[in-house]
Amino acid sequence: MSEIVRSIIVFVLTMGMIVGGFKLFKSQHSKVVLDPSDYSMNADVLAPGKYSIDLKVSSISDLKAGDTVAYYLPGRPSEYRFGHIAALEGERIEVSPAAVKVGGKTTSYKVEKAEWTFPEMVVPRGCVFIIADKSTAWANDPPEVGDSMKIGPVPFYAIAGKVLN
Repeated sequence: MSEIVRSIIVFVLTMGMIVGGFKLFKSQHSKVVLDPSDYSMNADVLAPGKYSIDLKVSSISDLKAGDTVAYYLPGRPSEYRFGHIAALEGERIEVSPAAVKVGGKTTSYKVEKAEWTFPEMVVPRGCVFIIADKSTAWANDPPEVGDSMKIGPVPFYAIAGKVLN
C-alpha cells in the first residue's frame, strides 16, 4: 500500500473518530435537570424535572431576549441553572428596585433584592444577561451562584442550550 493511501485512510479514520466523539458528547448533554430544590423558576413555567435542550445554539446570535436557557456556573459544569435571557451582548440594561430596563424600556422582570441593582450598563461582547423568575431563590447561596442579577453577565460558553418545553 502506498504511503499516500495509508495517510488518507489514517486521516479519514481520525476524522471519523473526532466527529463521532463530538456527537456522542453532545448527545450525552442534550438533557438537563431542574433540581426540585431549585426554586428559581415558576413551577407553572418550568417545573422540576428533566428537559431537552436545543444543542444547535452555536453562537450568541442564535439566542434572543425571552429565551429560556440552561447555563452552568463557572467552576461547576455539572450544576445547571435556568433563566430567561433579558438582554443580549451590546444591549443596555439597567437594574433598579423600580424596574429592569433594556434599551430604556421597562421589562416584565422584577428585582427582589435591592442590593442586586446596578446602574445602566452595556452587556459585554460574548455575554448575555440572564434573569430567573425568582432571583431570591439564591439569596443564601455562595456569591458565585445565581442569575445575572447576582453574578453579572453570563458568558456564551456557559450556556448549555435553549430549553425546549
